[in-house]
Amino acid sequence: MIYNNLRSITAKLNLALLVNIIFSQFQVSPMLIEHYIEHNQTGVSTIDIRNNKDKPLGLSLYLKDKSFIDGNPSEALPGTTPNSCADWIFFTPSVLNLGPKETQSIRLNIDVPDTAKGTCWSVLFIEEASPPDPKVREINGMKFEFASD
Repeated sequence: MIYNNLRSITAKLNLALLVNIIFSQFQVSPMLIEHYIEHNQTGVSTIDIRNNKDKPLGLSLYLKDKSFIDGNPSEALPGTTPNSCADWIFFTPSVLNLGPKETQSIRLNIDVPDTAKGTCWSVLFIEEASPPDPKVREINGMKFEFASD
C-alpha cells in the first residue's frame, strides 16, 4: 500500500500466499513490507522463501492490484485500478525452483514516482508451480494414475 503524507511516502506491500496452510509447503519472511520513501526514491527489500518439503518445489511470483469496493477488498490485474502501485514494483526472480529445505531470497524494488499521491495497493502472490507427483495404483489389473502431493 502506498500512502502520501506530505512529501514522504509509506510503501506497503502485502504478500499473499496461495499455499495449503495445514501442510505449509513453504514459508515467506517477512509477510508485510513497509517503507517510508520520498518521491523519485527507491525502497529495496529482500523476501526469504523456504521450501519446507523433502523434495524440490517450484514457485511462481506475480503482482496483482488490490482495491476496495464498498469497503471489501478485491483483486485485479496489475496496473488496472486507479490506486495501483504495481508499475512501481520490480522483483527478481519471478520463478523459483527450490531444492529440499532450501531457502532463496527475492529482491524487491519499489520506485516511487514524482506523481505519486493518495493511497495505492499491490499484492505479491507466491504460489506453488510444481507439477504434482503422479501416483499409480493397480486395481483388478487396471492401472490408475492419481496426482497428489
